[in-house]
Amino acid sequence: MDRQKNVLEQKKQTLLKIDGIGVSRLKDFFDASHLKAAEQELNFIEKNNIETLYFKDENYPEKLKHCIDGPLLLFQRGNINLKNQRIISVVGTRKITQSGIAFCEKFIEELVR
Repeated sequence: MDRQKNVLEQKKQTLLKIDGIGVSRLKDFFDASHLKAAEQELNFIEKNNIETLYFKDENYPEKLKHCIDGPLLLFQRGNINLKNQRIISVVGTRKITQSGIAFCEKFIEELVR
């Protein structure tokens, strides 16, 4: 937590010296509503027993560490072994259709046979 706190205590001019940080990224950086939203998200994660895996964590899947667009954080709930299982990811829309649901169900049924 100290590192996050230190970032928030820095002056904007200091943060602008960091490669990849620009004026547009810092525009709303210090907006208190973002911290409130992050706090609500952390409370939700804790309340629902969701585990977060940071890409530098030991139990973060090794194969994802080598993907240029792999996620910085993974969220999981339950007993999931991400190291020794075959894993299939389905990427789609947030507003799934009934045909999308049916396709995924049929696809999974075929895999477990």
